[in-house]
Amino acid sequence: MIFCLYFSQIMSYKCMISYDEGPTKNINRVIEKGVSLNIPLVFYLDPFNPLFDKQVVEEIIENGYEVGMSIIEEVTDETITMVLEKYEKEFIKRTGHKAVLLRLPAVGCITHKTINIPESLGYLIDIPNIDSEDDQKSNIYPFLCQALAAENRKGVSIVFRERYEKSIDILQYVANAMNQKGYKIVPACVYLGKSTSLIKVNDEIKEQENKTKTVTVTKFEVLRCSSPYKIRVFTLQNDDEIKEILVPYSTYSKLYVRDILRKQPENDQELENLYEKIIKECGIITEDDEIKACRKNGCRSRDIGLLCLLYFVCL
Repeated sequence: MIFCLYFSQIMSYKCMISYDEGPTKNINRVIEKGVSLNIPLVFYLDPFNPLFDKQVVEEIIENGYEVGMSIIEEVTDETITMVLEKYEKEFIKRTGHKAVLLRLPAVGCITHKTINIPESLGYLIDIPNIDSEDDQKSNIYPFLCQALAAENRKGVSIVFRERYEKSIDILQYVANAMNQKGYKIVPACVYLGKSTSLIKVNDEIKEQENKTKTVTVTKFEVLRCSSPYKIRVFTLQNDDEIKEILVPYSTYSKLYVRDILRKQPENDQELENLYEKIIKECGIITEDDEIKACRKNGCRSRDIGLLCLLYFVCL
């Protein structure tokens, strides 16, 4: 019973294997190797790589593997936002999708802040426990033997770089070694416990638009302080006035404006059409009309002068 309990515990240990800084001419060979061994793999791709395109991404996904974005240039707390934006734009431009998985470069000074900024934007960051160091060692077998033999953490993430043939040839050994130690090789979504699927850019844009959509409403009011009465029709966008007209007051005009505003315009063209209908049906009061009305009602000459100045400024 004790043995069964121990075996059950170590079998709950998880291992994730990823290939970084691709794609290269070896990408298909890595995929074929993973399929033949029946083990999940994660591919972190550099969007500025000449071989990176939508077709490569689709081929990886069609074979049941996951795709993330790999940043290969050095980043700091000060540059991470700028670099991330640059890589994200390129990834979207060439695939129409946004990655969720993100691999930061092994070089440079990675701090909590460097990690927190991408995470706050929805990225999932995995920092490998074991770097095969295939970019530094001509023979990685002795190093990996020692590293894997000493490993006893519940979660182990191992990274290779697909451009090296040795990192493809050794995959079967690594898979066998981890299985013998009781580790189950799992996809990133299981290892990290979250969805790792690529996000369609159009879907994300619509979601953001719904979150940040400005509230635009068109209203009217009767200006009873003036003689004769006027109807003011105005449009507000987040409480900031963006358009207004003055309409001669009448019972008919008031009822017409009220009825036509029951259906609020949903875009700029509908807004323009609405104003045109109101003007056509009810008329419009211009600055020139204001001056004439002011004279008729005995306004002071100073007010007439100000209105005249306003009229010529608006011409």
